[in-house]
Amino acid sequence: MRRVARCGAPNAPGPVADSTWPARAGKPLLNSGPSAPNQRISLHWIQPHPAVPALNDNMTSRPAPRLTHLAIALSLALQPLAGAHAQASGDPALVDLPLEELMGVEIVSAGRKSQALGEVAAAVFVITQDDILRSGARTLPEALRLAPGVDVAQLQSGRWAVGVRGGARRFANNLQVLIDGRSVYSPLFSGVLWEAERVPVDNIERIEIIRGPAGAVWGANAVNGVINIITKEADRTLGGQASVTVGSDHQAAVTVRHGMALTMDSHLRLWAEADGGGQLKTVTGSDANDSYRTVSAGARMDRGLEGGAQLSVQGQLLRSRVDDRWQAFDADTLGYSRTATTRQNLDRAMLMGHLRKPLEDGSELRLNASLLMERG
Repeated sequence: MRRVARCGAPNAPGPVADSTWPARAGKPLLNSGPSAPNQRISLHWIQPHPAVPALNDNMTSRPAPRLTHLAIALSLALQPLAGAHAQASGDPALVDLPLEELMGVEIVSAGRKSQALGEVAAAVFVITQDDILRSGARTLPEALRLAPGVDVAQLQSGRWAVGVRGGARRFANNLQVLIDGRSVYSPLFSGVLWEAERVPVDNIERIEIIRGPAGAVWGANAVNGVINIITKEADRTLGGQASVTVGSDHQAAVTVRHGMALTMDSHLRLWAEADGGGQLKTVTGSDANDSYRTVSAGARMDRGLEGGAQLSVQGQLLRSRVDDRWQAFDADTLGYSRTATTRQNLDRAMLMGHLRKPLEDGSELRLNASLLMERG
């Protein structure tokens, strides 16, 4: 039976940067952010593929079970426990790992090719899937709080500001953010809308973070750093999975996923997610008008071709509605500002293809193409 356990405090407000280091020795990892009353309860249902059992990254292969196993995991994200655990120092998780294991982690973001971490001449940090699951994070900004040098601040109920080496801003136009090598920079808003970048955390393989300029490799926007979110291949997510999360401030999220084998060399993953949160309160006790609703669905197909070539095709549909308040100029009061309520609407359709083929001389040929349509 595969069990999923999550603990942590993903909703801690304010930036959390260098003070948080992931534990990698099987111990629960708790965020070290400021205390907050937010709580979450998550319920997960997992159905392994009939022919391929659900495997953990640290588990070995075993015969396929005759009966479908169901796993239910109940996790509480309690911030007071997180603060108490974070104050306990002396966790030797990283120190105990062999140096060869630390330096042998494979990354692709530094030179746009697969390299060992010890061979990269850059400040690189890798957040693994195990780190994300044990932290209790359910969104990308919450997961990025695990990395040193990354400043993450929750501005409102559904809005985030993320920066590398300081300068966290609402729209990250000085930070190159990628999902599977595709830039998620929105030309409609001239920045990255973190509330609209919906990737189920169970689909993430790892997050690679480069602190420092990388414009020579990734081009525009890579001024302060690069964040590359790499998702799992379709053959690693076979079977069905459903997740329901509820929390304080009227937070609720539902995620479903199903993976299947089309042929011996082709696999398909389908997923859908609905997420929402209610209004917070201002310092005066009034409604902040910052509720949000996001619905997204996506698919990924991976196929092995002749000569060792690999083809990957992904698509996603998204609809996001985020309420907000602005200080607008009021001509009737001779320049005094007034509070105006508004709503940020975003509809998006994305299609991406990636072809990778090894050559005889040891080099590799890669071809990427993507199509993005947005309306707001």
